[in-house]
Amino acid sequence: MMTTIVDLMVFIIGASIGSFLNVLIDRLPKEENINGRSHCDHCGK
Repeated sequence: MMTTIVDLMVFIIGASIGSFLNVLIDRLPKEENINGRSHCDHCGK
């Protein structure tokens, strides 16, 4: 039971870090602000 909870926590933390790294990989080359909300690259909304 305890290993299941630890595995779940590791998965959630890993997914959160991976999501943030994806934002960095997408926005830094375009020199966009990493703190802003997401938007459509095509129309800007």
